[in-house]
Amino acid sequence: MSPSSSGRWWTVQSDAGAGATRYRLLRVVRTHARSLATDGEASAAMRRLAQVELDRVGPDHPIDLGWRSAMSVELDNVRQVVVTLGSGQDREDIAIAQTLVWSIGRYHDGTDAFRAGIQEVRRWTDSLSAPTPERAALLSLLAELHLRLGETGPAAEVVDEAAALAVDVGLPTWDEAGLDRQRGELALRRGQIDRAIAIAREGLARARSPRGRARLLNLLGIAYAEIGDPGAAADVIRQEIDQSRRAGMESYLVASYGNLAETLLRDGDAAGAAASQLACLELSRSMGGVVEPAFSVIVAAHLTASEGDWPGAVSLQSAADAELERAEVALYGADMDRRQQLLDQARRELGPDGFAAAVATGRALRIDEAADIAATELHRVATKREEPV
Repeated sequence: MSPSSSGRWWTVQSDAGAGATRYRLLRVVRTHARSLATDGEASAAMRRLAQVELDRVGPDHPIDLGWRSAMSVELDNVRQVVVTLGSGQDREDIAIAQTLVWSIGRYHDGTDAFRAGIQEVRRWTDSLSAPTPERAALLSLLAELHLRLGETGPAAEVVDEAAALAVDVGLPTWDEAGLDRQRGELALRRGQIDRAIAIAREGLARARSPRGRARLLNLLGIAYAEIGDPGAAADVIRQEIDQSRRAGMESYLVASYGNLAETLLRDGDAAGAAASQLACLELSRSMGGVVEPAFSVIVAAHLTASEGDWPGAVSLQSAADAELERAEVALYGADMDRRQQLLDQARRELGPDGFAAAVATGRALRIDEAADIAATELHRVATKREEPV
């Protein structure tokens, strides 16, 4: 410890975070206090802290900017609760620990730290092996993180394990659609679109919460877009937007607006696509997102190409490519095809040297710079629309 300027010794320190002042004891004081507590007192205190963390950042909360801010502050406390409760034999304690790990994994997902999320969640699933509904949800989340990176092999193994466990113990109410969503996503990534559609429809027949329905509508909309039915995809995605709003799921609204934009673009509605993608970009940037703005840059690249600005289109696409490579995000098959078509045509239009120069220009851009360019392009095209989205 060190004395204050007035000569007093302080054992409590304050810091501001997540919109509030928080107080903490110095490590040496915490260690001493812990040594004085009986095992029963320490366990009771940790269970009280666990309930506080569930109330603050548990899975019943919408995954929005406020939740992410709170989770960034609480992360060390949450991990300590997981370590303590997960080290015992009480099944209820272990279930709480598994639930809090789900929040940790969702935080990694929401901050685009997919690889770090896989590593941390995998460590916990290895140690917190009690067969509970919460473990089934946690395995589903682990599969989702793998699928963000296009890793279908590891995802399939985890999905199978989660499905087998869910048959015996069920799923928690706060993740009623998680397993169906990942089963469908796995089918999408494998090109089994009809199977993905069937899984989404079956899941929607069971799902009751707005959150669960939004996740399955998201799956169904992407599947319709993959088979080339933009009209059906747009109808479903608009339903997804409604359910996401009901659930307060800002992160899903970002993806929903983006998916609607891509669908409208494929259907020839450039102005509508630009308006929806602009809404996506503004919301994602307000939440501090990085990967989602890259998808907005891609849509702007296609709009730019449609007007014959091939250097601009290639630069935007290349800037987005660099960001997605950094995050190790894998595109869907139809998106990969559209990307390749744009680049192939640009190469023909610009020639080898012009194409290479445009690629270099784009890859030198920071993603926020590319997003600024994209926002200007999206706004320009959106203003051509006569009716609102």
